[in-house]
Amino acid sequence: MHESLWCEVAVIGAGIAGLVLAHRLQRRGVDVRLFECSDRVGGTIGTQCWEGCTIEAGPFSVMPRSDEFAGLIGELGLNPKPGTPAGRTGRFVFTHGRLRRVPHGPLALLTTDLLTWAAKAALIRSVLRSPPPDTDPKSVTLHEFASRRLGPRAAECIVGPAALGIYGAPATDLLLDSCVPRIAKADRQARSLVGVLRKLKAERHLNGKAKPTERPAWAKSLITFPNGLSALPAALSRSLGDRLHLQSPASRLRRNHDGLAFETLNAAIHAKRLVVATGPRAAAAILRPICPEIADQTDRIRFASLAVVHLLFDQADLPDRPRGFGLLVRPNEPNMDPLLGVQIPGDIFPDQVPLGRVLLRAIVRDGSTANDKDLVQATLAAIGRTMTVNVASPVAANVIRWPDALPIYDVDHARAAERIQQQISVEPGIQLLTTLHGGLGINDRIVAAERIAGAMLKDSGSRSLRS
Repeated sequence: MHESLWCEVAVIGAGIAGLVLAHRLQRRGVDVRLFECSDRVGGTIGTQCWEGCTIEAGPFSVMPRSDEFAGLIGELGLNPKPGTPAGRTGRFVFTHGRLRRVPHGPLALLTTDLLTWAAKAALIRSVLRSPPPDTDPKSVTLHEFASRRLGPRAAECIVGPAALGIYGAPATDLLLDSCVPRIAKADRQARSLVGVLRKLKAERHLNGKAKPTERPAWAKSLITFPNGLSALPAALSRSLGDRLHLQSPASRLRRNHDGLAFETLNAAIHAKRLVVATGPRAAAAILRPICPEIADQTDRIRFASLAVVHLLFDQADLPDRPRGFGLLVRPNEPNMDPLLGVQIPGDIFPDQVPLGRVLLRAIVRDGSTANDKDLVQATLAAIGRTMTVNVASPVAANVIRWPDALPIYDVDHARAAERIQQQISVEPGIQLLTTLHGGLGINDRIVAAERIAGAMLKDSGSRSLRS
């Protein structure tokens, strides 16, 4: 028999965004409950122990670039573990058949073989003087921005691989305004890359953000936590106590005289307000009974499916491997599919990998047709073109698949996301907190959650929630 639960705000989805939102509302005295369909919190954040290694199912580190992230860490009493300097300097791109180091600083830019001398000259000219876009600013792609501000070769060999690794799609498809709206705004106003950077800095100070020198020392490098990134969602879940409901998939959403209602496996939930903080596909399914237009628009968006392939080697079997953060692959590089990039966690966080072993963390496209064994073999073949591998197979291999992991921020996404935002704005009591808006990374999701919490708490604390 179903029990009935009443609350002011129901949040569906205990990924990092849903956790932060529920935590912030509860801290301000709001009667909030958080519902998660699985048996754990964190969404794509998931730390595991495997073959003596600490591995991450999703992101394996964070660069704390938002004040909201730094503030949350302090508030929860967590102790970040900074990575080694190799996380900043040891970055490579496999392009035109060779592994090449990404320059770190002006002097390295002069000596790098990643760019030709003509490309270096074009980069210097573009940094000092390059025009704003001459087309509709909303249609500027990451590739167009990078070509105009950095030069075509830098766009191809630096920005292209980074975009593919971060967003799972080519820079030629990705809209600047969707991926990095602050940069897009500055790009429309500045006449050089230096001008873009100045406008970003001025906006930060205008918004009252702390200067970098005022932030904690650990916030200047890649970080994790002593037991992995799962420490963050675990701390948030502890703060919620019995307001968190696991194994509680939401269904049969409907309106009633009090606001909204839905059902889980063993309870009927009644709430004045609802925030859906799941993945976009799951959000569309939850909202379809009362917002079919949102579900239809979500169906028009392309998603990238990815897999994380962990490969553990004896140190002697990778004699000439790169040292540092890892490598990215230039888009359309021959014979490199499905590999997008490789990270080397033990070079950043040495205590995560046993002595004498090397852990390669490959990010690959996942067409979902290959079984795990075939995906590992294709990944090994591509890695073997970037470095010497002395053995036919690693000591151990592990595959974690993420179907429909990332919405692709292209033109179709921009149109659909705008319509979804318009539709949700006229639905009383419902808000969306998905990766369709606000960015993909941990920093982005925390900032998006804090903004929604701030809006809901506006006008004298939580008074607006009780009106």
